[in-house]
Amino acid sequence: MDVLSVGEATLWEKTSLMDPSNTASISEKEDTDLQKKEGNEQQHRKEKRFWSVRYGLAVMIHGSNLISTSQTFGLSIAIIAMVNNTGQSNQSNLYASTDAQVPVYEWSPEDQGLLLSSFLYGTLISIIPGGYVAGVLGGKKIAGFSLFISLVLNLLIPVAADHGLTYLILTRIVQGLAQGMNVCALQAFWPKWAPPLERTQMSNIGFSGLTLGNFIIILVGGFLCQSLGWPSTFYICGGIGCAYSIIWFFLVYDDPTNHPFISDSEKEYIVSSLAGQDSSPHWSMPIKAMMTSLPLWAIIFASFCRFWFTSNLATSLPMLLDNIFDYSLEKVSTEFLPTVHSSNGLNPETAGKNVFLVSSGISLLGMIFFLIFGKAEVQDWAKENTITP
Repeated sequence: MDVLSVGEATLWEKTSLMDPSNTASISEKEDTDLQKKEGNEQQHRKEKRFWSVRYGLAVMIHGSNLISTSQTFGLSIAIIAMVNNTGQSNQSNLYASTDAQVPVYEWSPEDQGLLLSSFLYGTLISIIPGGYVAGVLGGKKIAGFSLFISLVLNLLIPVAADHGLTYLILTRIVQGLAQGMNVCALQAFWPKWAPPLERTQMSNIGFSGLTLGNFIIILVGGFLCQSLGWPSTFYICGGIGCAYSIIWFFLVYDDPTNHPFISDSEKEYIVSSLAGQDSSPHWSMPIKAMMTSLPLWAIIFASFCRFWFTSNLATSLPMLLDNIFDYSLEKVSTEFLPTVHSSNGLNPETAGKNVFLVSSGISLLGMIFFLIFGKAEVQDWAKENTITP
C-alpha cells in the first residue's frame, strides 16, 4: 500500500510537471522573481549615483564642517597679528611693514593661552547634550541655528576685542557652545538619510570638511591678516558662513520623506534600505548599560585623544612658528604644512617640544586603549530599539 502511494505520488508529480499550464505558471513565477531581482539591482545601481539629494546633503554637511572649522581655528592665525608680542618673538609689530591700520593688544602669553582654549571649553560643555537633543528633535534646526549664532559671534570678535579681553573670552565660550551643538547635530542626519551600504561613503564626505576647513584658514588666514588686517579674517569667514546658514534652511531637511526636491525612486530606495532600522526619536537612553560598556568608552577615549591632538596642533603651531622661527604671517600660512612633518627638529629647550611630546603620548595612549577594548560588533544595549521587518 505504501509503495503504491509513493508510486502514485511520483506519477502525479510527473504529470503535473508535464501539464503545460503548470509549467507555464512555474516559468512565469521564476521570470517574475528574476525581473524583480534585476529591478532591485538596477534601482540600486541607479540610485547610487552621486548626483542625488542624499549626496547633496552630504556636501551640505561638508560645507557646514568646513565653515565651522575655519572659524574655530581662525583665531590661532589672527592672534599673531592681534598682539604686540606672542611670547618670545622679537617682532614688536607684525603690521609695521603694512598699511593696515588695526589695533594691537598687550596680552600676556597666559592671557593668550586662556583666550585660545576658551572656545574648546564651550565645545566640551555642549557636545553631549547637543547630540542628544538633535537626535530627538532633528538636526536641521539645531545645526542651522547653532551655526548661524556661532557665525554672528565670529563677526563680533573684533568688537569684543576692543571692549577688552574678558568680553572676547566670553564671546569665544558662547561661540564654542554653539559650535558644539552644531557638530553633534550633524550626526542626526545619517540614520535617516544614509543607506547602510553608503553610510561610510556619505559620512566621509561630510567629515572631510573638517580637514579642508582647517587647511583653508591656515592657507589664506595669514595673507588676509597681512593685507587687509586681522579683523578681515573674522568678517570674511563670518559673512560667508551667515549666507551659507541661510541656504542651509532652504536645502536641508531632517528626513527624505519631507524633502520637496527628492525623486520618488530615491525616496523609496532610502526608506526601503532603512526599513529594518529604528530611526525614530527616543528620549530614553540605556544610561547604565552605556556607562559600563568598555567598547563605548574606547570610542570616547580615542575620540578625545584625537580631538586633543588636532586641536592642540592647530591652535599652538602658528604661535610656535612665530616664537621659535620668527616667521611672518605669510610664512606661517605657506610653510605650516611642511613644518608639521618636521616638528621633531624643534629646539629641545623650547616649549614646543613639550607640546608635541604630550600630544603624541596622548594619541598613542588612545590608540592602545582602543585596540584593546574596541569592538566592531553592535552591542546588546544598542539593539534594544531595533525594528524587525
